Amino acid sequence: MTVHLPEWKHDGGSIMNLRLRSLLVLGVSSALVALVLFFLVEALLQYTFSNTERIMERTRLERVVEDLHHEAQTLDDINRADWALWDDSYDFIEKPTQDFIGSNLTLEALHGLRINVMSYHDLTLRRVYDVWMDWDSKKYLKRPSWMTPGLLQTLQKAERGLIQTPSGLMTFSVAPVRDSLSLKKPNGYLLMGRLIDARALNVIGERSHVKLELLPLQKEPDLFERLQTEEVLVFARGNTFTSYLLLKDSLQHPIYLLKSTGGRLLSPVLDHTRQYLLLTIVVMVLFTTMVPLILLNRTVLSRMAGLSEAVRQIRLTRDPRARLREEGRDELGMLSQDINHMLSSLEESRQQLELREQYFRILSETSSDALMLMDQHARIRYIGGSLHHLFPELEVRLGEGIPMQVVAEDRRKVRAFWEEVRQAPGEEKQLEVRHVTSTGHVWLEIFARNLLDDPVVQGVVVNLRDISDRKTAELEIQASHERFSKIFHSNPLPSALLSLDQHRFLDINTAFATLYGHPASTLLGMRDIDIDLWAFPEERRKWLDALKSEHEVKMEVHHLLKNGEQRVFLLSGQMLDIQHQPCVMLVALDITERKAHEARVQHMAYHDALTGLYNRHYLWAYGQNLLDGQEQAAFFFMDLDRFKQVNDTYGHESGDELLNIIVERLQGVAPETGIWFRLSGDEFGLLLPGAQEAQAHILAEKMLQAVDEPVHLSAGTARVGISIGIALVPEHGRDLQQIVRMADAAMYQAKTVRNTFVFKQ
Repeated sequence: MTVHLPEWKHDGGSIMNLRLRSLLVLGVSSALVALVLFFLVEALLQYTFSNTERIMERTRLERVVEDLHHEAQTLDDINRADWALWDDSYDFIEKPTQDFIGSNLTLEALHGLRINVMSYHDLTLRRVYDVWMDWDSKKYLKRPSWMTPGLLQTLQKAERGLIQTPSGLMTFSVAPVRDSLSLKKPNGYLLMGRLIDARALNVIGERSHVKLELLPLQKEPDLFERLQTEEVLVFARGNTFTSYLLLKDSLQHPIYLLKSTGGRLLSPVLDHTRQYLLLTIVVMVLFTTMVPLILLNRTVLSRMAGLSEAVRQIRLTRDPRARLREEGRDELGMLSQDINHMLSSLEESRQQLELREQYFRILSETSSDALMLMDQHARIRYIGGSLHHLFPELEVRLGEGIPMQVVAEDRRKVRAFWEEVRQAPGEEKQLEVRHVTSTGHVWLEIFARNLLDDPVVQGVVVNLRDISDRKTAELEIQASHERFSKIFHSNPLPSALLSLDQHRFLDINTAFATLYGHPASTLLGMRDIDIDLWAFPEERRKWLDALKSEHEVKMEVHHLLKNGEQRVFLLSGQMLDIQHQPCVMLVALDITERKAHEARVQHMAYHDALTGLYNRHYLWAYGQNLLDGQEQAAFFFMDLDRFKQVNDTYGHESGDELLNIIVERLQGVAPETGIWFRLSGDEFGLLLPGAQEAQAHILAEKMLQAVDEPVHLSAGTARVGISIGIALVPEHGRDLQQIVRMADAAMYQAKTVRNTFVFKQ
């Protein structure tokens, strides 16, 4: 069955609401975009106009400075082209006359130039004549005190420019005075100066349409400091710009802050531009809202209205075979296809659901578990599976409860279980109970899920399963664990059970707690590294690596007891799986005393009992290895002189006392790297690594001096000497036996003289 899409009519229904929403969305979206665009463009305009105005303001200030320098240049042109290149000025410096002064250096004569100072000087800058004038009062002035020879010399070097005076800013020109044909050498200098007063400054400012003001540097110290790094400072306030520039004299020394105040030329333009921009944005919002809405209405909304009406008809008729007419290849056409596919899927799902209901009925009837559906009063509504097989002796009927015979010990658990199921909708609960039969009892596992609130099920789903075989296996495993626990805890050797992953203590026996000093109550759950069990972490790493690779390992390790004592253990480890958890069982055999005994035996075998030095056995066993590791070495073979006399005079105990004193003296003068040996009764050996002949010579002399000192014994005072034979490596070879024989032979040569040393030749 196919449902045709009707033509949409403007009846003010839901489509009108959709049109209003579309208008609202488009309008708000366009307004937001336009608002953002307006603020962005307005900010850009503001930034661009502001930068342009600042550039214009900087240009105006630079033009003012150029005008000031132009004033100085104009004055210099007048000076050099006219007055300083005039024969009368040249003659006046040679011979000043009153006629020249009366004709040329008066207010009336200089009225056209409006120069404030005319000063003639010879070549040594000595003043010939000067005149100072004030054009506002039209009076002559006295020569100011600040016009010093030093200042005049500075002006003469600069030639022209600006200078700061106590009277204000002044433009100046200093030119050499020549004859009109420049045939003679200059005979002096002419200084012309013109003060830049407020009136002259305003005239210059009017050319750039600004008001100018000269400020002392100390009046605005902050601005002066900023102008050290910036050329011009511009500040905007309303429609007015205030700018500052650092005015410098002809020697580039800062003299004034030039302040300029003028109107913002582009402010009216910016206001008009902002108005035009706002009007453009409003028109754009209206256009971008209405045009898309009209197009949307013609292409989408009318078709959506027809689609909505067709779906409503399918909902009212509830015809699962009804379908929509698929028009167009756009999204709406694809939506019609998707709805048709969905209707087809629903129809297929309904058919599959009916088929699954049949499958479930068959499975529930043939299942080895017992399946039941019970109501809120614990009455059976549905029976499936092997319920009659589990309860062959009972008669189970629909509408009644389950006639189970539970052992007395489990009845309270059953009541609590059903109450818990009732209080937990949607959750699955599990319980194990024993059901009494004529031949004994069987173990049952009950799964119950409360689906009373489910509109389809409206009941409690119960699953009963016979787990007697599983419980029997679990009891056997539990008994095995108990036997293992008895063996573990009765073991006389310290034993512990740790988890394989984190090596946490799971159990320890009494012997472990007694020896290590950690009671089980505090140790269980802790890791072996938490109690600082291992004295050397590298032993723990090696032990674990061996355990992982071989699963069973024995290794000698050093453990720390709780009291801080370090002991040696033969640690056995074996990987086990206990209740599906990988574990490690370790057994520790304390071998500390055995290792100490072995060390004492080892020490006695290679050390002299009297002096504690290495003996001859150690020399022959390890001496060659010591020698092989040295590029250079020296071997000393020593024999005490007159030792037998000490034994005969004071006895063997005094002789032993003397030997210890002599050994202590010899070790005191020898380097700590030396290796000492007692070869026989009064014979000693010394292997000195890295020693050359010169070092061996010096050491032998120190040994002679040390032994020659009197020895104070308990029985009296004795004096002995020492004869030393020395062999060098590699000069005399590298074989130990050969080196010892050569040193022995050299010692016997020294023995003929006594109390000396001899190098083997």
